[in-house]
Amino acid sequence: MPIRIAFVLSAILFSCHVRGADSPIAPPRAVLDPPDVEPTHELSVAEILQRWKAKFTSGRRPGSLAFRRVRRDLVLKTEKASLCRLDWDGKGDLQISVIPFPGNAGHAPKIAVDDSAAIARRANQVLDVNLDGDEFRSFPVPQGERPLRRGPIGWNGIDNAIYDSFVDTVVLLTGPGGPGVPDRWEERWDWTVMKQDAAQIILRAGPIPSNETAWVSEVRWVIERPAWKTWGLRVVDASGNQITTWFRADQFTPPGAVFPLLTTERLEAAGLRNLSLPAEKQKIQSQRPADALAPRNRLVW
Repeated sequence: MPIRIAFVLSAILFSCHVRGADSPIAPPRAVLDPPDVEPTHELSVAEILQRWKAKFTSGRRPGSLAFRRVRRDLVLKTEKASLCRLDWDGKGDLQISVIPFPGNAGHAPKIAVDDSAAIARRANQVLDVNLDGDEFRSFPVPQGERPLRRGPIGWNGIDNAIYDSFVDTVVLLTGPGGPGVPDRWEERWDWTVMKQDAAQIILRAGPIPSNETAWVSEVRWVIERPAWKTWGLRVVDASGNQITTWFRADQFTPPGAVFPLLTTERLEAAGLRNLSLPAEKQKIQSQRPADALAPRNRLVW
């Protein structure tokens, strides 16, 4: 009898061992990710930057953000309002397009009509598009270190300055977790938390002495919680005379929409003249009638 009992117990243990090997093994609780919940305590600057950077990683998939932009010149006492949209394809290509804000005329006589333009990065190429002038040009993505620049045109070449301003705008509209943002970008600023509650956080940043964006004297971001996306920002130039504000304008961008990014082929097909071509080819292009894509804003909005 003892031998039979021992045999039965051995068979049961062997069966349990086989079933355990075939069934999925639950990992220990220690290796499971903690629940992603918003903290209830006030966050430090370091914690805010870490969560902002970690949450907004939309550059890894196609996406779009739309903003209303208002540029105010305190010296000339002028304002220009426009719609500004940032698109990216999740593979490294980026595009910023600007068109006049609808309804400017008649509603705010002091607000001038802004220019329609676009700038795009495609692999190693930059497209600088003047939609109002029906023309564009392309140049290589600037490479290597460049000297400190004083402003949007600054001490670099014009091409470098255009591209640098493009990168700056991408960074401002998204924050440290956005597409195309340089590594350790947040270390170039002196940060202050102006306000934080359950709905939003307001951050202020001023450039440190070695900051490459020294043409900016102050930036303020309004960050949504718990989405951790930029809702609005305010940028003051180094002189304090020009203030630019952006406010999210999601109603102008269908949720989840993926817009076709500009290419040289698309622009030429729409009748825009390629200023990067020799003069003879530009002349041939200017004689070709534009297609049904006009007005040009349909190319980017």
